[in-house]
Amino acid sequence: MFRARNVSRGCALRAHQFKLETAVKDMPESRSSTTDFNRALGDAKKNAAGVAGEISDAAKDLYDQASDSASQVADATSRAARKSAASFEKALRDTIENQPYTAVAIAIGLGWLLGRMHRPL
Repeated sequence: MFRARNVSRGCALRAHQFKLETAVKDMPESRSSTTDFNRALGDAKKNAAGVAGEISDAAKDLYDQASDSASQVADATSRAARKSAASFEKALRDTIENQPYTAVAIAIGLGWLLGRMHRPL
């Protein structure tokens, strides 16, 4: 079985070699290798320029999407901060109006703590 596989591979290699030889024979002799090289180089430059343009466009699109997303997140955060500040202000105002003595006691306690923090022990 091992020998049969090697024989079939050898036949396949010979068939590919034959195709390559006939392809080389069919090529016209009038072409010079320099013109083929220049043509290939020109094609490669065109392809590279096209790929570079596509990559540039994709990067611009990605940047625009990221910028829009960041703007939306900043707007949402700003709205949430305004809402929470407004709700804190409302709660503080209600507490001061409904329990003025408790609010004064808390203010005195906070003032004393802040004063102690700046004083050496």
